Amino acid sequence: MRGLTALDGLVMSINNSTTGVKMRFVREKKYPCRNGYMEVDLYHINDTNAHKLPRAKREKISLPKQKNLNTENSRRAMRLVFNNNFKAGDYYITPTYSPEFLPANDKEAQKALNAYIRKLRTLYRRYGHELKYLYVTEKGTKNERVHHHIIVNNVGISRNDIEDLWSFGSIVNVDRLQPDPDGSFNCLAEYLMKSAENAEKHARKWNCSRNVCHPVERLNDNAVSPKQFRSLIEAKRNDELQRAVERLYKEHNFIDGYVSVNEITGLPYVKLRLMKKGRQHSVLT
Repeated sequence: MRGLTALDGLVMSINNSTTGVKMRFVREKKYPCRNGYMEVDLYHINDTNAHKLPRAKREKISLPKQKNLNTENSRRAMRLVFNNNFKAGDYYITPTYSPEFLPANDKEAQKALNAYIRKLRTLYRRYGHELKYLYVTEKGTKNERVHHHIIVNNVGISRNDIEDLWSFGSIVNVDRLQPDPDGSFNCLAEYLMKSAENAEKHARKWNCSRNVCHPVERLNDNAVSPKQFRSLIEAKRNDELQRAVERLYKEHNFIDGYVSVNEITGLPYVKLRLMKKGRQHSVLT
């Protein structure tokens, strides 16, 4: 999602798709993160056999087994794990292979990365802390060289100590995480994921430590009325969409979102990204 988009070209299609259709209820799916970031999906249910959930339902998201970044579900899971587990000041590590250590294949690259993570885990335990990490491995678009991008929690260990553990080259950059102006880490997450098109052409995978806090999904069939939903899908200008969203989610600032139509059902849906007010500089504990 790039920028605030009401998708004006779809308004007529949306109106046509909902003309004469009785909206039984609106289902809200919320994906809140501990740093205040939240993603929301909204869609209406008109199936006569469908029944409202009697109360809100909350469950942890199961992370995809195949963590390739060419599927939207995997990309969302990576984005949510990032925002749910890391904070400003945590470390962003980009190790580089020297020519003599360049891995011959993906298996060798993963072996080198695993060795580095084991060293990091040992270092953290020496200081009485637990390592938490997320990484993305990709191949370059031109030379097919493998690159690793690693996010780890900062527990006070010096960057020099972290750099010194990489034994496959002399260049390791360790930077402190800086959130976007809206408080999320979506710009860096999108950079690591690149585009879905590139992810299909060039291998790009992600993974995380087992101790990350899984994001949760909250289902609610009573939070958004059909009238409120219609105010979103009928927004003809970007500012109208923003106002409608911020009326609905008063405790959050709008980051971006879009309105579209499901190709199978022909019915509209809304996807939103929000940040809780006053949480732009929050610190996770």
